[in-house]
Amino acid sequence: MQVAGLVLAAGASRRLGTAKQLLRDPDGVTRVRRTVLAVQAAGVAPVVVVVGASADAVWREVQDLAVRRCHHAG
Repeated sequence: MQVAGLVLAAGASRRLGTAKQLLRDPDGVTRVRRTVLAVQAAGVAPVVVVVGASADAVWREVQDLAVRRCHHAG
């Protein structure tokens, strides 16, 4: 059985004041990248990353991984 993964990384993070997807952990890895790596490590495929606010910056963090991009214009 094949299970697809959906990583929702489109929010504007207005209350935080900066894109939470781009926050870095102590190892310097962004939240969005760490999430995608965890989903892939679980054997999930394909993985789709939904981007919106800060789309280009978020995508740069994961574009080298085996993921698909979906842009949410909302």
